[in-house]
Amino acid sequence: MSAETKLELMGLVDGAVKAGWAHARACRVLQIEDVRVHRWRARLAEAGTLEDRPPVGNAVHRILPCAGDPRSDRAVGSG
Repeated sequence: MSAETKLELMGLVDGAVKAGWAHARACRVLQIEDVRVHRWRARLAEAGTLEDRPPVGNAVHRILPCAGDPRSDRAVGSG
């Protein structure tokens, strides 16, 4: 979900709370977890952005270049 969408959802929750709704109820109606909105607020305060962070690490389950194209006839286990 984009940072803009997250900000819009947070604005809707804030508006509902100002109108007297409980935070959790507003989140339920918007079909988003209450804790997620709290995490977004914390990230916005800490990092100044809601853009998704790039993944970290090196996936060990990735296809290695030496494995070749699994769709080719030479793929392991074919024919």
